[in-house]
Amino acid sequence: MPIFAFVENNEIKELTDGLPKNWRTYSNFSSLENEPELLASIGWQQVEKIDPPYNLENQRLDNYKYILRNGVVTFEPEIIDIIPPTPEEIAESIRIQNEEQWRNIRLQRDQKMRDFEWRIMRNQRQTFLGLPTTDNMIDLQTYMQALADITLQPDPFNITWPILN
Repeated sequence: MPIFAFVENNEIKELTDGLPKNWRTYSNFSSLENEPELLASIGWQQVEKIDPPYNLENQRLDNYKYILRNGVVTFEPEIIDIIPPTPEEIAESIRIQNEEQWRNIRLQRDQKMRDFEWRIMRNQRQTFLGLPTTDNMIDLQTYMQALADITLQPDPFNITWPILN
């Protein structure tokens, strides 16, 4: 649906999606949509949308505004230069992403340790009661230590998780 503007005294007084059904003394005013000369004679015109040429690589269009220029109403954007981030901003962004990923890794690690601790408790109980143990305590403790040391790996986005032998 086209947008129409009512201009009076060189000022945009009204903007509407389509023409109003009735306006001032005109009934069925919206039926005049295909009569641009008549509409212009009483101050109404269809708004032109203008998208100026710009460089997609380092500019963007934003802040669209209705502008009255030389008696014509247009809907135009502002061309905004995209400023690439500085090396410091990039480094800070990477630092924040790494911190967040390390938090996630620690949460996963802690859950794996909680899910596994029952096997150590079972082994201790079996040893205390003089029963044969289900698991090898050295293997269990080695695995738990490997989980504890997970944050010593250099890249939080490329973690090698330990596997219990």
